Amino acid sequence: MKKMILMLTGIVGMATVSAQLSYDPGKSVVVTGTTTDASNPHGIITFTNQGNDSVHLGWNVIENTLNLGWGAIFCTDVCYTQVKNTGTYAPIAPGQGAYVSLEIQTNGLPDTGRLQVVIYELNGSISDTLLFEVQIQQGTTGIGDHAEASAQPFYYHDGRLRFSPSMKGKTIAIYSLVGKEALRTKVGRREVNVADLPRGIYFVVVEGPTHRVVGRFWKP
Repeated sequence: MKKMILMLTGIVGMATVSAQLSYDPGKSVVVTGTTTDASNPHGIITFTNQGNDSVHLGWNVIENTLNLGWGAIFCTDVCYTQVKNTGTYAPIAPGQGAYVSLEIQTNGLPDTGRLQVVIYELNGSISDTLLFEVQIQQGTTGIGDHAEASAQPFYYHDGRLRFSPSMKGKTIAIYSLVGKEALRTKVGRREVNVADLPRGIYFVVVEGPTHRVVGRFWKP
């Protein structure tokens, strides 16, 4: 498998334990999936400003061994359709949070890879290294109960979410990656218009009298 190894100069070294930022679920996450998953494998690390003042943060990618045949959606406070090597966040107020997320479009390629991102304070002492370990296995193409159950009851196309017939009339809520509700409505003629949503990754909660289904989509 062709891979790319990228080492950037700058803020490189041992990750420090920051007294000002707290991380969930921690400073590393394993992104797992198969080449035939109904949705793209993804991982997210969120962090919260535990200090008394706003912090101005930046990021540097210091290691990238992701398969060159994969697609990658990389999000900080903006989502990119490839891994962006460096950038900054808007100021984060006390008690507020931000995140780094990675979504892999496998394109049918099993492989492993790593993405290391340093989160640092522009004028301060924070310097923490975050790690995404990606493990994609070869999936099966057979259609069975498991494959049918794992499929999302909707898909995104051209600014709309298109739902399966069983979802008609259900109430849905759409949330951003940081948990902010972006839209709540009922599924009409099996479609919901999401063209006005900002670019990014969204989670969909479909609520009915007897079940609740969670899905995810990328709004370009």
